[in-house]
Amino acid sequence: SGLLLFLKRSSDVVTCPSTWSILGEHSIANELAHDTVVRGMEEELGLKKQVSSLGPDGFAADFQTMSNNSIHVAIQNITQYPLYYIRHYGPRLDNRIDSQLTYLWLARLPKRHDEIQIKLDDEVADHKWISLEEFSD
Repeated sequence: SGLLLFLKRSSDVVTCPSTWSILGEHSIANELAHDTVVRGMEEELGLKKQVSSLGPDGFAADFQTMSNNSIHVAIQNITQYPLYYIRHYGPRLDNRIDSQLTYLWLARLPKRHDEIQIKLDDEVADHKWISLEEFSD
C-alpha cells in the first residue's frame, strides 16, 4: 500500500548527476541526525517544519506543505548501523572521492502522495512515486 519517492538528480550537480535515488542530505558539522533528515525534507521537497518531537523509536515532525496544509510525518531510522558509501569519480572530476556513512530513515506521510504538494529544489530534475511491488521487481 505504501509508495517510495525517488528523485532524479539534475545533470548539473557534481555528485551522481542524472541518476535516480532516494532523498539524501549531507550533515552539517555538529548537526544531529534527525535535524539533517528534517533539513533534507525542507530543502529537497519544499516542506517547512513547524515542530518536531523525539521519541524512543524515531521522531515526528509537523510540516507545512506548499499549499499551506499541515501534515504530521512519523520518521524512523531503519538502519541499526550506518552503511558505508564510497565513490571514485576519476579524472573527469579531478579524481574526487566521496566517502560517507549513511543511515536510512523512513518517513511516513499521513496523506496520499497526490494530496501533498511538494516543491523540488534545483538539484532535482524529476521525481516519481513507486509502489513497493514495482520496487521489488
